[in-house]
Formats: sequence, structure tokens, C-alpha cells
Amino acid sequence: MEFNEDPLVDIHQRTVDIFAENFNLQMERGDSKDITFGIVYGLGLKGLAAKMGRPLAEATKFLAKYYETFKGVKSLIDKVRAIVEGGGFIRTIGKRKFYLRETRSYKYMNYLIQGSSSDQTKSALVKHGTIVTEKIVSVQGEQIKVKEYKTDSEYCDDLMFPLHDEGVFS
Repeated sequence: MEFNEDPLVDIHQRTVDIFAENFNLQMERGDSKDITFGIVYGLGLKGLAAKMGRPLAEATKFLAKYYETFKGVKSLIDKVRAIVEGGGFIRTIGKRKFYLRETRSYKYMNYLIQGSSSDQTKSALVKHGTIVTEKIVSVQGEQIKVKEYKTDSEYCDDLMFPLHDEGVFS
């Protein structure tokens, strides 16, 4: 399966499934997130083995299975590594450039992923002038969830800044 072939696939849950199906290792989704981000950001085999709590040989097999399952992840890592080695730049989804001043490609994976996430968040904030939030209110002694709608000007007053894929509100 390509990394982005099915947008509904939860990569972290699929990682849990790989562990269970191939390594008889039960894992929580949160642990698989640590491993997925570790792989993408350059954790290395020794670090992966430590996170898994398994021998280096098993981490090597897991990484091969992971890359076989998520071909797009390996392809992206390889492309970024080649750009870093060539001394070029990477461009986020929002077309921002990061010029490469270091040789550690994992840092540029972070710039690419977090920068693109930030671009998408900012784009959504601009595109959608109305924000819907939920809050709990008490009505006749009963707690109920209600939706609150804010227009552009009200929303912009509350937004302190977007951070990666989130908005920080006052």
C-alpha cells in the first residue's frame, strides 16, 4: 500500500497491526506513533530496537516490513536525503523553501512535515472564515454540549497563532 493511497488509513493503527501480525508484539497506538515518527525523523535501528524492546535483528525485520507496507514513507525519506546530500532545498506544501545548511536529513523531514502541516492549517484558517467550537454548558442542571460559531473577526481576535497543525487561542 502506498503511504497516501487511502487517506482513511490510520498509519499509526496500521503500525500496531504490523507488530501484532508479524512480531507477536502487542502495542498501544500511542507507542506506534513514537515509532512512526522515530522512523521518519531518523531514529535509526538501535533506537528502534530500544523503542521496541527487541533485538537489533528484529528491529531490522520490522523496518523492512514497515517500508514494504508504507512505500511512500521510504520514498520520501530517500528523496529528502538525496536533496540534503545535493545541497538543495525542500519546499513545503505551501511552497515555502527551506535551504539546507546541515547534513542531517532527519531535520529536513521535520521541516517538511511540520512546515507543510502549518501551511495547511493556515490555509484552512483563511479559507474557512467561520469556526465551529463545542463547549459544555449547564441547562436546568444538566450538562449539554453546544456548538458555538464565530465569524472571521471574532475568530481572529481569539487566535493567538497557528502552531504546526493546531491553532493556539487566547
